Amino acid sequence: MASSLQLYLSTIVQNTYSLVIFRVAMSGLIEALNLGATLTNSGDYSKAIRTYLNVLSIDENNATAWFCLGVLYSKTGSLKEAIDAFEKCDEISPDHPPTLANLAYLLVESEPERASEFAKRALPHLCLLYTSPSPRDRTRSRMPSS
Repeated sequence: MASSLQLYLSTIVQNTYSLVIFRVAMSGLIEALNLGATLTNSGDYSKAIRTYLNVLSIDENNATAWFCLGVLYSKTGSLKEAIDAFEKCDEISPDHPPTLANLAYLLVESEPERASEFAKRALPHLCLLYTSPSPRDRTRSRMPSS
């Protein structure tokens, strides 16, 4: 009985510790993503890239970090790395329209068939963005005519 109680208490302590570590890690990831965005907006692309790589060292499946790396690599002319980053983002978060559009754009000259496939996947999502009425338009359409 005493050993099972110790095991139970040990499990509670470990789970609580894990939750605290998880919360701290998530807070650190959010801060790092925000820092990466700030560095990108200020034009410090090399530091921004290092920041997003640090995020990925903590969470290798962070689609936001992969997407931002793709953008930064393409801005700095590292097209192979940009394509790799966008492909990883697409693996993690399929059918994200900006990722698909960026892949289509980056591959259009070197791999036109693949570029076409990415464009086809992006198109339905992008069409929805441009054909859906804005909230303002929807409100107007529901207003009674005078």
